[in-house]
Amino acid sequence: SGNFERLWFMIAHLYLAFLFPNWLKKFVIRLPWLFNIIKNVIRVFLQGVNFIINLLWGLYNLVQGKPWHDDPSLITAAIKFNAAKEGCYSREDSRIELDFFGEEEQSHFNQDKVVANSEIAKHMALLNGLGEQPHWLVKWFLRLVTKMPYEENQIEEYVDVYSRRFLLSEQHLSGGCLFGKAIDKGLDNAIDTGKVYGSANVYVADLSSVPLPRISTQMTAYLVGFHVAKRLCVGNGE
Repeated sequence: SGNFERLWFMIAHLYLAFLFPNWLKKFVIRLPWLFNIIKNVIRVFLQGVNFIINLLWGLYNLVQGKPWHDDPSLITAAIKFNAAKEGCYSREDSRIELDFFGEEEQSHFNQDKVVANSEIAKHMALLNGLGEQPHWLVKWFLRLVTKMPYEENQIEEYVDVYSRRFLLSEQHLSGGCLFGKAIDKGLDNAIDTGKVYGSANVYVADLSSVPLPRISTQMTAYLVGFHVAKRLCVGNGE
């Protein structure tokens, strides 16, 4: 939570991440310069909106006999859950396939949608009670752009639209430079652990060297780095 101005920079990034349709994300992500331009344009626009909000809020406070700088606060909340199906490697090539919010072939049962609908409905009262409700015009705009639910009967539409148009994955990319395929396992010589095949002194010790992890990616990266460093020390007689 925080006042509007402190959240603008974050929102400028999140707007690109969550509100743009997926086809546009794929285009923008290939052009970093375009991403920066759009991000900064959004931030400038939001700063202008922030100025107008503060001006109107200050005038409102003066009319109510309150201090001018009594800024409104914005509270945001997020509900996270694990998808029924995790990412997996394609059998044809090395691409990672994601099947979030996918239906089962025979029953057409969609577990992710069921869980999302029930969890949002379960926490709707809590979400609505975190602070004062926004103005109806703000609600209307957010519903227009994102289908964000404010009532229980709006949840199903929101989940359906979000899963089709805006869904992102927290699946951390890995496995692009696997041990035994692109880099040496160091079985014959400890000092070669993590060395890129065909190179003289290029080593890899990050998540690209392991398949999709099923546990904390941070701890996995620590472990890979420690393993490679330890093997190099052994190879150097340290």
